[in-house]
Amino acid sequence: MKRYQFLTSIHPIIDRYIERFIIPESTVIDATLGNGQDTLKIAQRLGPKGRLYSFDIQKKAIERSQQLLEEADIKLPKIELIHDSHIHFDRYLAPEERVDFIIYNLGYLPRGDKSITTVAESTLQSVKAGLLRLKPYGIMVIAVYHGHEAGKEERDQLAQYLSTLDQRQYHVFCQQFINQKNNPPFLYLIERAYNSADSME
Repeated sequence: MKRYQFLTSIHPIIDRYIERFIIPESTVIDATLGNGQDTLKIAQRLGPKGRLYSFDIQKKAIERSQQLLEEADIKLPKIELIHDSHIHFDRYLAPEERVDFIIYNLGYLPRGDKSITTVAESTLQSVKAGLLRLKPYGIMVIAVYHGHEAGKEERDQLAQYLSTLDQRQYHVFCQQFINQKNNPPFLYLIERAYNSADSME
């Protein structure tokens, strides 16, 4: 079997989570669409009963992602590229709609304006709303890029909040490189427990 280097970045790890946890019938939120790479990988795993909501505040991200999906010949009708903030899940999902998988890539748009970044206040608001949307056994993946000032504040506030989650409701796991320089990104993996309260309150 041909061998290859796996731990070149966090992206191969994210790809494994997408492969592991998304099935054709999944309902998924890509909270930070970016250039559409994760949305494309997710869409390729969904079938006719699957549903994908992808959010970004930058029109450039929507346009790039639409082009990427068209070039890959992805035509599933239940993929929505939403030009809006990820704090507005409730505007686009039915009140009681639950999701199987949510992914965040925090920071700024690759090849975009680096002054436009995710920020702690809205990220926390979105994560809290997303956790309530998860089905039992549902998964949230958060890629934290903290090599810029907004990212450092986001990192610290996320760590503080996630550490307070009741372990009877959510299991929170952190993966990070410990021998890389220059603030390497890291991952949170959060699973909603089976016995979580079924309320959206």
